[in-house]
Amino acid sequence: MIIIMRSSRVMLLFIVVVFFSSCQTEGLNETTTMDDEPLVGKAVGAHSVTQPYIKDGSDQSGVPWVEVWSDEFDGSVLDKTKWNVSVSSKSRTPRKGANQDIRDWRWVERLVNLNGQGQLVLSVEKVGKHRMECGSVESRDKYAERYGYFEARIKVAQTEKGSHTAFWLMSPNQGSIDGTANDGAEIDVFESAWIGDYTKSVIHIDGYGKHHRANTKRYVTPGIHDGYHIFGMDWSKDKIVIYYDGKKTVTYHGDWVPKVKEFLWLSVGASFGDGNFQAQDKGRLTEAMVDYVRVFKKKYFRLVNKKTGKTFRILGEDEDVVISQSPNHAKGAYTQWAIRNTEKGYFYFINKFSNKYMRPQTRSVGAKIVQKNTSFGGAWTQWEMVNSDNGYVYIVNRETHKLIRPESMENDAAIILANRSDTSDWTQWKMELVED
Repeated sequence: MIIIMRSSRVMLLFIVVVFFSSCQTEGLNETTTMDDEPLVGKAVGAHSVTQPYIKDGSDQSGVPWVEVWSDEFDGSVLDKTKWNVSVSSKSRTPRKGANQDIRDWRWVERLVNLNGQGQLVLSVEKVGKHRMECGSVESRDKYAERYGYFEARIKVAQTEKGSHTAFWLMSPNQGSIDGTANDGAEIDVFESAWIGDYTKSVIHIDGYGKHHRANTKRYVTPGIHDGYHIFGMDWSKDKIVIYYDGKKTVTYHGDWVPKVKEFLWLSVGASFGDGNFQAQDKGRLTEAMVDYVRVFKKKYFRLVNKKTGKTFRILGEDEDVVISQSPNHAKGAYTQWAIRNTEKGYFYFINKFSNKYMRPQTRSVGAKIVQKNTSFGGAWTQWEMVNSDNGYVYIVNRETHKLIRPESMENDAAIILANRSDTSDWTQWKMELVED
């Protein structure tokens, strides 16, 4: 059984084992020609899925994201399986300046709450002329991730009252000194420390002492101080891209991209930029409200044939390259595929390396399967998966109604069309998920 689980709202696909009752045959030439004979088994349907809020067209891969973790902050009690409440044992860095002059500020448990309407509330209080208390949560030791899309919908606290709101990630190894972010960093997606319609993203590496380095990038955030806004980060092995309300803002490359898992952090604190804490009366000053936090990954898989135990791959980027059986030691992007949903339970298979679909050359038995540009979006490039047994599926082409199979046991044997009535091990495939 292969299951891609969903969080509270999302499931990309599931494969339920249904035992197949048809007679089994062996070999390409031992089948009948009843191409329209229905397969006995349940089709694996397409499901609508929550996707990151990216609306500027900058994500061109065509590969859907899978939500792998989230908190929608339902109910009235913080989920302690996901979050720790941050509690400061001493003051954090004082904020100087005549308007701020905050000499002691701390995170305290009492200022972290759920409002029972689907939001996390992080509050800020003035408890003394020079002292602030505020709320913060972190997923340290409970959830960490490497690479993916990290998104939060947040209404920031009022900066003019001396606070700032932040959505950030942190590695336990941020203090390791090697001149790069490879072993971990503090990644500030945003900090609302300015009263203008802008914010800054910062990546801190090599601790906070004499070896500390930081890369700060300012970006425009229209309306940031009014209502809810969506902050996102697309983190891959080569770059980090920051998004605001679905639009790409700034990018980090090279040594500024961590290569290890990081945990999540949501906080309000004493502003290091604008604000006038000294003009405020004692008591509750403001609050940040977090509607949700979601983490997405692009899930790739290999298709393993039941008869040969081998996967299949492309051998180049060009259109019409024949898809062939792969040696077991081949594990690269050539062998990896993702699913893109289409209508009526059909899928496109997209190769990770070439970003192309697959389709049969013709409708004849024995026709080779080749890769095609994603502009070929018709029935020839669409596929259905029908459950067999023990976690295997049949892969059926929408246009021809035929299955696929390797031509022989050999490495580099072409993947070809087979009759729909061929329910042997040759036409059965298992999806093997690829871990990052």
